[in-house]
Amino acid sequence: SIHGFRTEFPMNIGLSCTWNPRLVREVFRVNAAESAAVGINWVFTPMVNIARDPRWGRIAEGFGEDPFLTSILTVAAVHGYAVGGGLEMVLLCDLAVAAKEARFCFPETGRGMIPGVCGTQTAPRRLGLGWALDLSLTGRWIDAETALSIGLVAEVAPLRRLRAAAGDLARELSRLPGLQVRAAKTAVREGLDLPLSQALRLERRLAAALEGFARRAPG
Repeated sequence: SIHGFRTEFPMNIGLSCTWNPRLVREVFRVNAAESAAVGINWVFTPMVNIARDPRWGRIAEGFGEDPFLTSILTVAAVHGYAVGGGLEMVLLCDLAVAAKEARFCFPETGRGMIPGVCGTQTAPRRLGLGWALDLSLTGRWIDAETALSIGLVAEVAPLRRLRAAAGDLARELSRLPGLQVRAAKTAVREGLDLPLSQALRLERRLAAALEGFARRAPG
């Protein structure tokens, strides 16, 4: 069965047990219709149940790979409120485009929790220690322009152009060769967890591997 906004928790569990795009779209449609009928306008984002589900992990990771290090690039299109798990989903993507009206917040610490779907680890790697602590501890709301200035999003667009802007960026990225994308993501992301000398050696190894591949490639 399809649950609406009044039964949000079972809806999340249901979505985490399957990955059927048609069903997911139908759930979102019913959810939005029920919410609008009582004057609530909001955007559903998959929360803890989906993010922690092993099946979601297998989809994200492809063939057993770290999703951060694959040749697949992910682009988030954000509008409305990206709060808690919604913000964590943005941080899990490689790049993000936000509507001018978008707002971002980690409210968990003030409510007896912490950002628990990788937010405490992805935020400092994306935004730096200062902003990661600020958002995690204060519950501060930031707007789209601030998100752009701190590197949370790569672009801000009018809401009417959000989907087109995200699509344009995704199409541009899709033209990049997969091997080079994987190498660049590996150098950047793995390098963050290494001392600088080791990270530079990793970069040189990856660059040399690409040069060797290019020499062996036919034509």
